[in-house]
Amino acid sequence: MKNYDIPTLTSEAVSLLQSLIAIPSISREEEKAADFLQTYIEQQGMNTGRKGNNVWCLCPGFDLKKPTLLLNSHIDTVKPVNGWRKQPFTPSLGTNGKLYGLGSNDAGASVVSLLQTFLYLCRTQQTYNLIFLASCEEEVSGKGGIECILPELPPIDFRHCRRTYRNAASHCRKRIDGTGCNSHRTCRPCSPQRRRQCYI
Repeated sequence: MKNYDIPTLTSEAVSLLQSLIAIPSISREEEKAADFLQTYIEQQGMNTGRKGNNVWCLCPGFDLKKPTLLLNSHIDTVKPVNGWRKQPFTPSLGTNGKLYGLGSNDAGASVVSLLQTFLYLCRTQQTYNLIFLASCEEEVSGKGGIECILPELPPIDFRHCRRTYRNAASHCRKRIDGTGCNSHRTCRPCSPQRRRQCYI
């Protein structure tokens, strides 16, 4: 099996992110991005699941006796605004090393980094299961996103929802999922079928 190093994985992730940026994927209009991502994953030799514009993949040798970690981020974006100084769907690499384009940060970088992590870890047997999920409709809290997918997946013990925010003075958002522990009344514990999210 090919031995991938970090520079190779990084290069592949950047190339994949550039391809995703070039595909408009406004919330509820993510079909082409989902098609592309599903094809890419299958080209890596993995089987995929699909519901609507959500795409997921279970690690080879999935074993219900092992704990399961879900790696999740979303493929949809908001609509581009008039203030863009660059073409939103034309990925461009700046002299500062940053990749510009709509969805490059929220959340394309998360999607590709989690996918590369998933594919890398799937090359060897782990003591846990992995599920990669690229969900849709996150920006509009749509019913066709992760809410409708969780019942389709095997039981999940841990969930990692990656966001690549820079901690700047103007904006910092943290997410808490209520999963059954005591919390403030505005973020009540709930069943996995009715998971509540609170942003602070």
